[in-house]
Amino acid sequence: MRGDAESLRVIDCYAFRDCESLPEIKIPASVVEIGKGDFRRCTSLTRVTIPANVREVGEDIFRGCERLEKIFYPAGSDIERQLSRGNGAELIAI
Repeated sequence: MRGDAESLRVIDCYAFRDCESLPEIKIPASVVEIGKGDFRRCTSLTRVTIPANVREVGEDIFRGCERLEKIFYPAGSDIERQLSRGNGAELIAI
């Protein structure tokens, strides 16, 4: 990741991969890009909230997140297709 939480714009590829103790993620509003495989195999992850500013999402960001139940994402966004790959989570437009 580059920068602190308030100025973070890009979450680099595989930043949180294999993190087993991450139950929920609320991406900061400053983020515009989430890299490939960022949360891959985060086995405790159950909920994710993605802000409206996110314009680009890498491949397989939630693959292997077996407990992932809900992904909240910006309505009207083009990122929905990437979010659903590799997991069975419910996608909820907000």
